[in-house]
Amino acid sequence: MTDRLRMATLLAVLPLMLGATAAPARDCQFGKGTSASACAEGSVWDAGQGRCVAKPTS
Repeated sequence: MTDRLRMATLLAVLPLMLGATAAPARDCQFGKGTSASACAEGSVWDAGQGRCVAKPTS
Protein backbone atom coordinates (compact mmCIF):
# COMPACT_ATOMS: atom_id res chain seq x y z
CA MET A 1 0.00 0.00 0.00
CA THR A 2 1.24 3.44 -0.73
CA ASP A 3 1.34 6.16 1.88
CA ARG A 4 -1.40 8.12 0.10
CA LEU A 5 -3.69 5.10 0.10
CA ARG A 6 -3.04 4.44 3.78
CA MET A 7 -3.84 8.04 4.64
CA ALA A 8 -7.02 8.00 2.54
CA THR A 9 -8.13 4.78 4.22
CA LEU A 10 -7.45 6.21 7.67
CA LEU A 11 -9.36 9.39 6.91
CA ALA A 12 -12.30 7.37 5.59
CA VAL A 13 -12.45 4.96 8.55
CA LEU A 14 -11.65 7.30 11.44
CA PRO A 15 -14.99 9.20 11.44
CA LEU A 16 -16.86 5.90 11.41
CA MET A 17 -14.92 4.66 14.42
CA LEU A 18 -15.35 7.89 16.36
CA GLY A 19 -19.04 8.12 15.53
CA ALA A 20 -19.66 4.62 16.83
CA THR A 21 -18.02 5.41 20.16
CA ALA A 22 -19.62 8.85 20.61
CA ALA A 23 -23.21 7.76 19.94
CA PRO A 24 -23.76 5.99 23.29
CA ALA A 25 -22.30 8.94 25.20
CA ARG A 26 -24.68 11.35 23.48
CA ASP A 27 -27.68 9.33 24.67
CA CYS A 28 -26.43 8.93 28.23
CA GLN A 29 -28.87 10.40 30.74
CA PHE A 30 -26.96 9.39 33.89
CA GLY A 31 -27.68 11.90 36.62
CA LYS A 32 -29.98 14.02 34.47
CA GLY A 33 -33.26 12.20 34.90
CA THR A 34 -33.25 11.09 38.51
CA SER A 35 -36.67 9.94 39.59
CA ALA A 36 -38.54 8.30 42.42
CA SER A 37 -37.03 4.93 41.57
CA ALA A 38 -33.64 6.31 42.67
CA CYS A 39 -34.88 7.42 46.10
CA ALA A 40 -33.95 5.46 49.20
CA GLU A 41 -36.63 3.68 51.20
CA GLY A 42 -38.60 6.21 53.23
CA SER A 43 -37.98 8.98 50.72
CA VAL A 44 -40.07 10.35 47.86
CA TRP A 45 -39.20 12.35 44.76
CA ASP A 46 -39.87 16.09 44.99
CA ALA A 47 -40.01 17.43 41.42
CA GLY A 48 -39.94 21.04 42.63
CA GLN A 49 -36.64 20.56 44.44
CA GLY A 50 -35.35 18.01 41.95
CA ARG A 51 -34.25 15.56 44.63
CA CYS A 52 -35.39 12.92 47.07
CA VAL A 53 -36.87 14.18 50.34
CA ALA A 54 -38.03 12.47 53.51
CA LYS A 55 -41.48 10.93 53.10
CA PRO A 56 -44.02 13.03 54.99
CA THR A 57 -45.94 11.18 57.69
CA SER A 58 -49.64 11.70 58.01
